[in-house]
Amino acid sequence: MLKYENVVYTIEKRINCGIMKPGEKLLSIRKATEAFDCNKATIIRAYQELENRHLIYSINKSGYYVVDSALKEPFENTSKVDFYKVELQKELIPYKDFQHCLNHAIERDKASLFCYSKPQGLDSLVEQVRKTLMNYQVFADPANIIITSGVQQAIDILCRIPFCKCRDMILIEQPTFHGAIHAIAHSNVQVVGIERTYEGIDLKRLEHIFRTGRVKFFYTMPRYHNPLGTSLPEEQRQGILELARKYDVYIVEDDYLADYDPIKSRDPLAAGNLDKVIYLKSFSKIFLPGLRVGVVVIPDEMRKMFAEYKRWTDLNTSILSQGALEVYLKSGLFEKHIQNVQKVYHERMKAVKDVMDQFCPFPYHVPDGGMIFSIEVDRDVNVQRLLNELENHNMLIRDTSHNFLDHFRMKKILRLSVSNVDVETIYTYLPEILSTIPKAQGFDNQVAMVVSL
Repeated sequence: MLKYENVVYTIEKRINCGIMKPGEKLLSIRKATEAFDCNKATIIRAYQELENRHLIYSINKSGYYVVDSALKEPFENTSKVDFYKVELQKELIPYKDFQHCLNHAIERDKASLFCYSKPQGLDSLVEQVRKTLMNYQVFADPANIIITSGVQQAIDILCRIPFCKCRDMILIEQPTFHGAIHAIAHSNVQVVGIERTYEGIDLKRLEHIFRTGRVKFFYTMPRYHNPLGTSLPEEQRQGILELARKYDVYIVEDDYLADYDPIKSRDPLAAGNLDKVIYLKSFSKIFLPGLRVGVVVIPDEMRKMFAEYKRWTDLNTSILSQGALEVYLKSGLFEKHIQNVQKVYHERMKAVKDVMDQFCPFPYHVPDGGMIFSIEVDRDVNVQRLLNELENHNMLIRDTSHNFLDHFRMKKILRLSVSNVDVETIYTYLPEILSTIPKAQGFDNQVAMVVSL
């Protein structure tokens, strides 16, 4: 640990444990150098880092003070090894950069950022998103780009709007993103599932459903599937597009981890196919989890209806967030941030593959990028017992019964996320997880589970 990191850790621990109270003044830089036996530059860097994390604030010619920490999680929770979350690690979130962009947007646009906008979104952000999407080979007309309050809202609206009178069924992969399942459940439409395995999707089964059903759209995650972590082979991607055109079915492509893909040649389904593919893009996994700004690229024939439904859902997505995001994208900071995040998570996945190749006796899939990988365990593994045993050893995990429809045959799958674990933690704790699995024998009532690392 570097000297400044040790200062940060010590002060953060004191704040979160309540030893240092809100409003309490920190040691002066001179006194801190004596207390921590380091030089002035080390203390200045540590204080700047604590300020960036919003743990302290400075008053000109007065010093540094502790921010109110009442809403922060207790410090002891940081001792847990987080196998649960699938979101960008806090230390990688570019708070300071975005704060500059937010301030710049307010100064530039002033009162306009605190008023309503049209349902499509802020014009300047739409134009910047259009340019950003070109990096993913999605060449969209600005009129077809709509800014939403996260991708979850886009899925919910797509479930509700009528596509045509004879189409009233939604097809989803099994397993799939639990948010999509909940959105469909509350939209009062029929839903059917198609199995997604490590090998992908059975195209013959897909054609049968397209031919015999009244499929409104097929919701899929071709890249870095949640919870499997797999990406569809190129021949299957092309097969899905061919069947969509043959049977006039729309594809809703959730490309939520596009920014984590190191393979630039792997295009989304939407590339060159925006007449049949509705493309969803999120900024929450790569950028700010709570920003709640998503993008949907939608065909001409349904964009007016989509915008109208959105208007009466929330009037408009936060204009302040849109303005700041537009500045962030335009400045080039987003591209710089992506490169940094890709490097960090690529190293973590390399460590995962190394451990899995050595110690995992079960079928598994480790992707070349993204956040998650998965293990399919034997049916006689008592997953609840496994969850409890790992939690007793301070490893936070969760099941994935919520990734399946109630009536769908489920497998016992463990999903692991490298979101909040560094390389050292992976080498230390992943073998322990793998060694614990065989000990959790005995059938239980759960038939599909997930572990998040």
